[in-house]
Amino acid sequence: MKRRTSYAPLITVLAIVAAAAAGVIIFIKSTLPGNGASSGAGESSGEAVKLPDGADEGALWQLSDTPDAVTATIATGEGDIVIKLSDTAAAAAFEAMADDYAGTEFFRLVPDMMVQTTAAAEKTAEAGETELLCLRGAVGFVVDETGVTSGLFIVTAPEKLSAVSSAYLTENGFSEEAAAAYRKTGGAPELDGKHVVFGQVVSGWGALMRIAAGETGGLSSGYLASSPVKIISVTLSNAGTSPAASDTPGTSDSSGTSDSSGTSDSSAPSD
Repeated sequence: MKRRTSYAPLITVLAIVAAAAAGVIIFIKSTLPGNGASSGAGESSGEAVKLPDGADEGALWQLSDTPDAVTATIATGEGDIVIKLSDTAAAAAFEAMADDYAGTEFFRLVPDMMVQTTAAAEKTAEAGETELLCLRGAVGFVVDETGVTSGLFIVTAPEKLSAVSSAYLTENGFSEEAAAAYRKTGGAPELDGKHVVFGQVVSGWGALMRIAAGETGGLSSGYLASSPVKIISVTLSNAGTSPAASDTPGTSDSSGTSDSSGTSDSSAPSD
């Protein structure tokens, strides 16, 4: 008589694995994606189109008409990232804490969505809500259960929206203007309404992509970076005098400008 094989232990193990994976997904969603959206309805589209005429190369349309804006050069071990700041309370809060970001790390790298830094000196950012979208290259403060934190996030999603993101635009009542902006630039509409956007990447996309491509522990770890890249310094300047971002690791001096050995990376974001 043949012995019956019991699958109960295997089923139990699979159930535990599934529950663990679900828990991690819920954790990431609680700290990253938001459920808020702009009012109005908009049609979805996965087509990527060019930025509007007159927009800065590599810039988001929502800040392209602010030539006198303050910029911040984030020097990292992978090169410099230059961001343009909006004229908001959140941007002012970031400026006030700029020096505190030296030594913070890009500790979470969510594929095709965003990178996130540790908080600056355990400070909580004094910043209100923002109407800026989580378009490709958007920079802002992470909001968690404690409120607005000083941890930064930068959207690294592809310029062509994924099918999931396109469906999200349709299912969550985004305005036609917001939906069109996401279709033009790409981004992570899933994060919209959750975090506080105060700026955009205008150069240094190569350095950002090298950081985003770092190894992680995968979904089970919450996409924690295996070897987090550190921020060396953050230097503020007016847009008209902002130094070009160096795409060569370790070429920034203490003033945040690149030396003669660095190379400029002013290209528009590309996949």
